[in-house]
Amino acid sequence: MKKINGFSITRLTLTGFKCYKDTTSFDFGDTTFITASNGQGKSSIADALAFAFVGTPFFGDKGLDRLQNKFAQEMTVSVDFADDNGANHNLTRSRKRDTTSITYDGITVKQSDLNEAFGGKDIFLSILNPLYFIDVLGDSGKSLLEKLLPTVKHEDVLAALPSSSREILAEQHISSPETFIKNRRSELRKLDENLISYRGQQELLDYQRDEHKAKLNELRTAVDSILGEMAELEEIRDNGIDRGMEETKLTELRQQRTELLAEASSGGDKALREVMDEIKATEKAITKHTAKQYKSDYTTQIAEAEANLKTLYAEHTKLSKSLEKAVVGYTCPVCATVITEKNVGAVRRDIQQRIATLVDEGKSTKVNLANIITRDNEAREEFDKQKSEAIEQENNRLVELNQRLQEINVALEIDKESLGEQLSSIETQIKEQEKRITYGNLTEEQMAHFKELEENKKSYEAQIKALNNIKEHDYTTLISEIEDKVTQMKRLINEAIQYMAKRIELMLDGLKMSSTEIVLTEIIKTTGEIKDCFRFSYEGRDYKCLSLSEKMRAGLDVAVLIQKLSGRNYPIFVDNGESICTFGKVKPEGQVIIARVVNNQALQVTYKNRELRKAA
Repeated sequence: MKKINGFSITRLTLTGFKCYKDTTSFDFGDTTFITASNGQGKSSIADALAFAFVGTPFFGDKGLDRLQNKFAQEMTVSVDFADDNGANHNLTRSRKRDTTSITYDGITVKQSDLNEAFGGKDIFLSILNPLYFIDVLGDSGKSLLEKLLPTVKHEDVLAALPSSSREILAEQHISSPETFIKNRRSELRKLDENLISYRGQQELLDYQRDEHKAKLNELRTAVDSILGEMAELEEIRDNGIDRGMEETKLTELRQQRTELLAEASSGGDKALREVMDEIKATEKAITKHTAKQYKSDYTTQIAEAEANLKTLYAEHTKLSKSLEKAVVGYTCPVCATVITEKNVGAVRRDIQQRIATLVDEGKSTKVNLANIITRDNEAREEFDKQKSEAIEQENNRLVELNQRLQEINVALEIDKESLGEQLSSIETQIKEQEKRITYGNLTEEQMAHFKELEENKKSYEAQIKALNNIKEHDYTTLISEIEDKVTQMKRLINEAIQYMAKRIELMLDGLKMSSTEIVLTEIIKTTGEIKDCFRFSYEGRDYKCLSLSEKMRAGLDVAVLIQKLSGRNYPIFVDNGESICTFGKVKPEGQVIIARVVNNQALQVTYKNRELRKAA
């Protein structure tokens, strides 16, 4: 549907709508007054207008069931209006149970069609109901307002900001201030979370550092005590003992042990290795001989003879069949001659001669093949004989080598018994000497205590080394860096909020309301930070603190602003009009409908039209 830039309601007809069970009609003018005592249906008219155009009550809620008269099966609202070009139209909406039907100038339409013509629910109700934009839309009204406001270039917004703000925002991409601020706040939350985490880890590190320091002092004291006890035991151990001489004696005993071991491994081991190498070589030769296979030199000759014999057999079979078919009237399959009574004898003799020749050639070939096979068998027998002799020879050598191996092992066992006794004696002397050097004059009980002290000392020193090697993370620098980032991020967010406010301020330039202002930023008293907001003030006072009449005047300011921004000069319905005597500085250009409470008065709808100016 085509956009309706402006219209004025001329008549409203209700059936089954709230208190209007029966069909009731009202005429409207440029300024229409609806007066009555409470409960007579003034607000119902406001709900009816909203229901007709956007399908909701006056304040946009979804409670349609309450709109229908409880005694009626169907409710219908019909609005006659004239558009800005003077053309008359009719819009009728009916609802029966849960089914709604809409007709526009007698043609069935959908709500989406009406939205195209009248701008949709939020725009329409923001004009019709002065309290809708502020009280109902709230923060979401900001998005609607930005959609209606004219576009302002990013460069123009920056130019209107202080130089300090421009420096901070110059490199930032701000296509949508709200999204930009939302993303930066998300980053700020992550930075704050990291800051809390690092501060906690710093506190834990400080606590652990104190614990480590106390533990190091404790371990060092324990090591000093152990060293003192060990020094006393070492003095007892070394009293009257020449440790240098004892060490020399131990070295000599160890040298003797080394020489005996070298003697044990040098003699018999060499002969043993030589025999083992020969056994391995012999076993390898046996395996090699066993793996050898006969390779015939007659394979090709046998194959050729067998192939020749097979060819002769085939030819013989063919000629034999030809001989059977060599009768009068047939064509000779050999010479391709037609057989007659005259030549039948000659043809058969020729075939028989050929067969005889093949038989002779076959016999010769068979004899030749038999001779070749005989020679091949003789060669195979000679190969097998040589192979068996070679394997037998290697097996005999293997038996001899195993006998030698057994003899060497017996001899080595005898030598080892003698060397073993000598080595055992040397080992006993070495252990006694090591014990004398280690224990000295200490008793076994004292030595056990000395070893315990040594183990404790190693354990404590390992713990000291581990504690000294602990690397501490530099949380102080990290915390400082994040704090700087937090400060920068907060400043960036503050500047972005200022940017957003300045952007809307530029959008509203030339469209300022008479006494109402849009507040987009506020300062947090506890931190001094700038916070974005979306609220209204009337003559410098916050909207929440206003009286009903002041809220109504502020709402009228906003409704007129939405009219200008949307380019839609639609009717404004002022409910509770008794709360305001005049509209103040607000001057709506379109139709105005005012509902007022007049005690003890039945419903009355009156109107007056503006006088048309005469052309000069």
